[in-house]
Amino acid sequence: MPPCLILPSRFFAAKEAAKEFVGTLPLASRVGIVSFSGVSYIELEMIEDKRVMKDTLDAIALKSVGGTNILDAVITSANLMKDERAKAVILLSDGQLNVNTIEEVVAYATRHDVIVHTVGIGTREGGETDFFISKLDEDALKALAYNTHGKYYAIGDSKDFKKAFDDITASPGGIVGVQLS
Repeated sequence: MPPCLILPSRFFAAKEAAKEFVGTLPLASRVGIVSFSGVSYIELEMIEDKRVMKDTLDAIALKSVGGTNILDAVITSANLMKDERAKAVILLSDGQLNVNTIEEVVAYATRHDVIVHTVGIGTREGGETDFFISKLDEDALKALAYNTHGKYYAIGDSKDFKKAFDDITASPGGIVGVQLS
């Protein structure tokens, strides 16, 4: 994977790409938004209002709780989509789990019929955060996507976000019940 050149930051670029993605969704698409670090936060329940979705994405800030708890994010997302016909999560993460294992995340997602598309943000060498060195764990993200019938997308620069979201939108089975995590 090429070096990650996401300016001004991967957090800002991910938010901007998610807003762009929301703008391309067909009318009546339902989206919920969950942010996560050490714990997950429900930022927005499942709705169809694109303006509210974009405003919510704009308002998301980095949390003071560090770490990557992907299992908690998938559980929270699955619970928000419990009444949806189809369930898909778009997980933006470095994939470096410091809570639970990828096998536990896969087991939960498959038991609850949740497709997880993973979007890998970061580098294998890692970068320093306020809490620790954050390294991209592509193997974990690929395993999660593959075992839940999703796809993995490597992000090298901001343009890769658009390609990933466009591909997810075109995926068979539609995107009803998408949960941006």
